Amino acid sequence: MRKKGSRGQVTLFVIIGLVILILAATIWYLFGIYRPEVERELIEVPTELRPLHNYITGCLRETAIDGAYLNGVQGGYAYPPNTSVVTEFSAVSLWYDDELGDLRPTQPEIESQLALYVDQMLEECTNFSSFEQQGWSVEAGEPNTTVTIAVNELVFEMEYPVDAAIEESEGRLERFRVIIPHRLSYILNTANEVNDLVVEDPGWVQFTPLLEYDLDIIVMPVSEDTIIYAFQDNRSAMRPGEPYLFMFGTTVPVNKYPVITMPERLVGVDNERFVYQIQATDPDGDELTFRSDHIMFDVEKDGSVDFVPRITGSFNVTVEVTDGSGYTDEANFEWLVLE
Repeated sequence: MRKKGSRGQVTLFVIIGLVILILAATIWYLFGIYRPEVERELIEVPTELRPLHNYITGCLRETAIDGAYLNGVQGGYAYPPNTSVVTEFSAVSLWYDDELGDLRPTQPEIESQLALYVDQMLEECTNFSSFEQQGWSVEAGEPNTTVTIAVNELVFEMEYPVDAAIEESEGRLERFRVIIPHRLSYILNTANEVNDLVVEDPGWVQFTPLLEYDLDIIVMPVSEDTIIYAFQDNRSAMRPGEPYLFMFGTTVPVNKYPVITMPERLVGVDNERFVYQIQATDPDGDELTFRSDHIMFDVEKDGSVDFVPRITGSFNVTVEVTDGSGYTDEANFEWLVLE
């Protein structure tokens, strides 16, 4: 009877433990899913100035979207550096150069480029003439924008002093905010991982891992030594029918051909040992392998020749040298065997 009671007690403890574990997991899951959003300070706008505030906010949004699209196709820059690849689409910044090394911008640099674009291009949108025709008096200062690349969103905060008056009402607008749903944070993480592969081995990038990402990744060779990586994300489209595109370029080392050196004629004597070393150079320092196309002239893989000819006569021979990348060079010569 005591053994039976002991089993029942153990079973009860197991059940209680499972209940506690399930409750803990449920609470952890719910808090993970329903985390409260980051609180942002409310921007208060006087009622009479709301039409003007809404108008400027709309301009901020349009300018921010333009900047985000441009920033994407130029590899994180609104104003790309000199180390960029000029294509028919845009000037795509290099994230890796065979001679200069790793050139990718940091996230703060990308945020600064987005902010700079808004500051310099906002006035292309903010034409206050329509308000002035309605009796408004509007005087605006210089915008100063801060951009944050957050998880699944871009946050544009702009300080922009605007003094406005209409009839007997007057006031000042100073702060504007736009939040755009966007996966730039994820795209940058993906692009950085791809660039890490390039930095690790510039001459050979394994493309298979690219299939694992939740993006359309396109690899575009534009020249013998330059490759552009494009990351297309339909979920980050900011306008209907305009998927977001982020691109960066890389330059990789170009393999150079080996060069083989042979005389026009080699002479051997029947039934006498013939020893020779074929000479070849490779600008990249690759390991070289050699071969001959003729049974009468044996060549080892290292280019050494050591055999006894058994048949007299003149033979046309081609020897070939190959580097580690499969690039080849060849030379033709006469193999003359005397009696």
